[in-house]
Amino acid sequence: MSAAGQRAEQIADLLETALQPTGGEMLEGAFVDHWDPGTADPSDNRLAVHRLEELFRGSGFTEADAGQIQAALSRQETPHEAAAHLAGRLRAFIGPLVERMLADPDAGVRANGVRAAAVALPHERWSPLLTDPDSPAVREAVVRALSRFRTPDIAAALFERLQVETDPDVRHALVFYEGFQEVDGAASVLVDLMLHDPSPTIRSRTAFRLEHFDAGVVPPLIEALRDPACVRAAAMSLGRIGDLRALPALIDAWSDPRNRHSARFIEKALTDIANRAANAAPPPMPADLADRVRALLDAWEPADWLGRACKQRDGLPLNGNQIYIWALRPDGEILCIDHESFAHHTEPETDPLTCFAMMVQGARKDPELRDAIPRPPANARPCDSCSGNGAGPGQESGCMSCGGRGWLTRSS
Repeated sequence: MSAAGQRAEQIADLLETALQPTGGEMLEGAFVDHWDPGTADPSDNRLAVHRLEELFRGSGFTEADAGQIQAALSRQETPHEAAAHLAGRLRAFIGPLVERMLADPDAGVRANGVRAAAVALPHERWSPLLTDPDSPAVREAVVRALSRFRTPDIAAALFERLQVETDPDVRHALVFYEGFQEVDGAASVLVDLMLHDPSPTIRSRTAFRLEHFDAGVVPPLIEALRDPACVRAAAMSLGRIGDLRALPALIDAWSDPRNRHSARFIEKALTDIANRAANAAPPPMPADLADRVRALLDAWEPADWLGRACKQRDGLPLNGNQIYIWALRPDGEILCIDHESFAHHTEPETDPLTCFAMMVQGARKDPELRDAIPRPPANARPCDSCSGNGAGPGQESGCMSCGGRGWLTRSS
């Protein structure tokens, strides 16, 4: 950054402090350490404005300005009162100075002029620099300053810029904006960025932003769980959206050793979804569930006697443990088959946790069942012994902690 840009940065730093909505309270911290209310002559507190005099000399802040502020300070009894007066005095002359900064040929001065203008001028005076053709730094400063606003016009302007911006730093700043959910068509653009943008940061940040959208973004977020750059952000967004369809993919991601650094975020997402669903109305079962299960059954050829036992009972295997295997019938009933008994005793499964857990496990193998997962019971949580799999690493039989379900309740 040029010397002029560095000076402008100092000015912007001071103005951001001085012209915050809380005015004097914010500015007080800029010079209160130099204020001595016990001095015999308050006018001797020249250090209180020394920094201002240095920064503004030659930039529209004259000796007369300094003298007037110093005289005003001498009449104040506390640093707070002095700071409040100083903030008011700054507002009286700062407009022309900021306007000159915004028009300066030096990009560093213009960028810091935007920072100063954001607290000193209406956004209509500086937001047009969002399309500054010469300096990405200026455009980035405008984006960061506009990100404080949630109005439809600003959200639309930032969304429009997001679709044409090529500078990586500006694009990174744009995807941090939290108001795109109010813009028509924003979801599809953000989904495309999450899935296809070459920048890992862009993909991750858009995955975070999608938490503000509806359940329509759940399928692409599930797909993003396969992207190492997105897995943590996608899991957190899925947890906040709370859609049961995400559970099978989240368990697969939790079990993947490549995601070990994101494991606690994935586990939390699983728990959050279960808790949210437990306190919501039961999800409607898909009207064509019978047709889906029948199609899966017709296309499936059992490879062993256990599979044949399920198919003889018109059941699609979901999961099992050392004693039982559970299977889904086309009518939605879940069968519990005792594969250790001579006659393979079979009865309908009635335990809510088991029914929920088995449908989650079945949907991991057959994604067509994802939207048929029932509401979990209260306090359901994924089993951390098997990472929700129902079987631990290297185990052929069910997990001993959860009985092959992959889920527990707090009481169990």
